[in-house]
Amino acid sequence: MPTAKIPWGPGQLREVSKRIRSETGLPGSTSWNITTPRLAEELLQEGAADLVMIGRPILANPHWPFIAARELGVSDPTSVLPMAYAHWLAKYHFE
Repeated sequence: MPTAKIPWGPGQLREVSKRIRSETGLPGSTSWNITTPRLAEELLQEGAADLVMIGRPILANPHWPFIAARELGVSDPTSVLPMAYAHWLAKYHFE
């Protein structure tokens, strides 16, 4: 009978990724339940992960990288996009 207790919720595999990094020295990553740009950034800044995989948020909203860059204060949020798309989007002003 499995005995693992997995804490369900945003950033739920944070501790697993931290443990992999500390015990093996290998880069750690996580993808489970990354719901907001701030959570993704927090995981990276605190050293819980070297890579945050955001496939599910992007499937839900293909503009997620641009929105995340704006929310996190990137000076040119279009810089996180493919060049052709960024060029088209740069002509619009967002507030």
